[in-house]
Order: sequence, then structure tokens, then C-alpha cells
Amino acid sequence: MSRANPAASPHAMQSLTARPVLLDGALGTELERRGLTLPLPLWTAEAILHAPDAVRVVHEAYVRAGAHVITAATFRTTRWTLSKVGMPDQAEELTRLAVKLAREASSGPASTLAPALVAGSMAPLEDCYHPELAPGDLVLRAEHRHNAHSLAAAGVDIILVETQNSIREARIATHFARATRIPVWVSFIVKSGDELLNGDSLRDAVRTVVKYGAEAVLISCTPPTVAAQAVMNVSMHVHGQIAIGVYPNALDHSISPPTSPTGATA
Repeated sequence: MSRANPAASPHAMQSLTARPVLLDGALGTELERRGLTLPLPLWTAEAILHAPDAVRVVHEAYVRAGAHVITAATFRTTRWTLSKVGMPDQAEELTRLAVKLAREASSGPASTLAPALVAGSMAPLEDCYHPELAPGDLVLRAEHRHNAHSLAAAGVDIILVETQNSIREARIATHFARATRIPVWVSFIVKSGDELLNGDSLRDAVRTVVKYGAEAVLISCTPPTVAAQAVMNVSMHVHGQIAIGVYPNALDHSISPPTSPTGATA
């Protein structure tokens, strides 16, 4: 499989284990703050289609702020989402463009030190705040295989299987992400310090994705107080070289879904 963009060197990847790693922040929220309208279901994919320069500018701002990892806007550049607006054949092209924008920002003038690594976001097929909407396993396998291959072909350094709300989908997505042989990080949305959003055990979720090859486990899109409890619990269930991280929502409000997802790196 050819890769559209040069991936990071092994040395760059290894350097992440020698220091705390600073992720970027929310993309959709920043784009909306700058005046863009991001209607569902495309959300940040709408900006890739119609305002790619704005996406690059936000990435560059995070690079200037010191982010070590920039997450490409691939949260909704999937065949599954684009099929809802009659554009499934554009999934690979939009994924490549999203990764290209992140790569340009990560290694461009805004980068004063080593280039930031580029993560490809691989989200739940349906709304990350509604685990009950997830399709069956056959659909999950077909779509996440396609998503993982698209991210690998686009040249990401890391596949971030993010905002996962159930063990079932996290396991399937992690399996296909890891099959690309690109490092895989997995983040979960939780409703308490020890439960995923759908009620699955956080302990079992962590153990499952580590078994399937995750190199880091994170808590995401969760109010900070709950996220802090969850991270402490994650630390009790991982060992060795597995990294632990967190990127919570900025506001400590109810986890009920807003009009458009906020606080996610998408």
C-alpha cells in the first residue's frame, strides 16, 4: 500500500515515549469560533470540502502553541458518513486532503522545533454520544477496515481510534487499525470513572484494546472531573510501555450531546 505523505521516522515515534506528549485541541470548536458553519453529519469534513485553508490555520496555531501531535480532520471523512450526503466515493480523497493539511501545518513555518506527528482520527461510525446507534458487527468490520486502510494510505503517523463508546466497536476498530502496522492509540468516552458511555466496564475496555494492539489508552470528550477519575482507573489496568492520556471537554457540563460535538479533536 502506497502512502501519500511521508510518515515520521522511527526516531520521532520513539521520542514520544521519552517525554510527556502534548496533543492539539478541538478543531470543530475552533472553526466554529472563527465563523464557520459545520452542519451534521459532515461536521469538520464540511470544512475540508469548503474551507481547507481555515483547517490548516487552526492546525498551525496548535503547532505554534507547542503540540507534539496534530490530529487530522478525518473524524467524518468516512465512506459511512459521506454516504449520507451522496458522496461515498470521495472518502479517500477527503481523507488524503485532511492528512495533507495537518502534515503541511506540522512541518511548515509554524513548527519551530521538530515537526509534530500527524494522527488520523478514526471515530465511531455513528454519533459518539449515542452508542445505541452503532450498526452490527458486519458493518463495523467492513467500514473500519476501509477507514483504517484510507488513513494508512494517506500517510498518518498514528491512528487515533477515538471517542469510542463501547467495547464492541473499539475492539473492531482497533483490530483493523493495528492491521495497518501503524501505531494505534485508543480513546474512550466515559459516563463515570469506571464505565464507558454505554455502560461497559472501563477496566474491560482498556484490557481489550491493549490485547488488540493499542499502544496508548486515553479518555476523551468527557468533563474534566470525570475524566480525572477515569484516568486514575486506567492507570491501574495498564502496564509496561502502554501510555495513558486525556483530552477532556473544556466545560464541565452534562454529557448530553450538544447541537454539534464540541471538545473533540476532529
